[in-house]
Amino acid sequence: MKKPNVLFKLEILIVLFFLSAAGFTQKVYFRTIKIDYIHLPLFPLDSRFETFQSELDLVLPDESMEIDQLVNRYLKIPGYQKTNNSPDILITVSFGDFKVSEKTLHSDEVFSVNAGKNLTGYLYQIKCDYPVNLKVLSSIGEEICNQEIPPDTKNLVFDFGKWEYSKEDLDGKFESEGQQLLLDKQKKCINQALSTIREILDSYYGKAKSSERIKMASGKGRKYSYSDLEEAIILVEKAFGETVDLLATNEIRPDELINAIEIWHTRMGKNDATRQKDGTSPEIYQMLWYNCAVAHLWMTEFNLAREALASANEATDDKIPKNQFKMLNELEEKINDLEKRYQANRK
Repeated sequence: MKKPNVLFKLEILIVLFFLSAAGFTQKVYFRTIKIDYIHLPLFPLDSRFETFQSELDLVLPDESMEIDQLVNRYLKIPGYQKTNNSPDILITVSFGDFKVSEKTLHSDEVFSVNAGKNLTGYLYQIKCDYPVNLKVLSSIGEEICNQEIPPDTKNLVFDFGKWEYSKEDLDGKFESEGQQLLLDKQKKCINQALSTIREILDSYYGKAKSSERIKMASGKGRKYSYSDLEEAIILVEKAFGETVDLLATNEIRPDELINAIEIWHTRMGKNDATRQKDGTSPEIYQMLWYNCAVAHLWMTEFNLAREALASANEATDDKIPKNQFKMLNELEEKINDLEKRYQANRK
């Protein structure tokens, strides 16, 4: 049976409407750019330091772990040479005894599936202690770092037992299964603490080549041209074509980034009606300010980066995705962190 002509035309109009609306959609399109750069430490070491040696004082919980492997994996400073002969820096990490400091009995009325009724159930709340200390000393005994490393509380505080129905059953379960559980917890604490120490050594003192991936925003929409924004991204890619050393003079990077910023400002400097006509939606507008902040950041223009970020935060529209505001918050943290590192290394 054929559809009435009026109904058919109405369906065609609806389809054309949605196709038209889709064509005029203005979306943010992100390009990922890899940056190779020289990592700047928060606490740069004296230039007379070039080599290091590491020591790990740890009683291993079982044969699945080896001291040498742990030392080589975690206890190092990027950019410095490891040596066993008269090192400039000595890294020492000591683990105390892993032990149960508290074992608290808890009971409550719980439903037993097997019994089909409520019974008194028991469990132990366990608290463990595991002191860990990191020291970094110079060859003449100067204390560069002395820091306690708290293991993850998820491994130090936990419940044991699933509501055993007598204290005797709970004690029997702990006797048969508790030792292996504590062994697993200890191994997790060791790896977590050593991972934290590696991050500290890298962040505080490391000075070596690192890589990072940044997102740069462009626009996407079939009815609009974003060739200018694509050109800006090409300029950014060219700016980061070589390893970035923020402490060294570089003529290419600022020139290319300045040209990219000019392109973004040209788009953003128009009034609301013109921006809408050109396909610069509020979400694209916000991310172009984000682009500017990123560019100023890598030119060490930290105040200009914050001003651009403030302009990005002023963009308000119900259609702006929450993840874009998350990106702004993360960039603010990056600006603050990189400025601290930059200033610390200029001295």
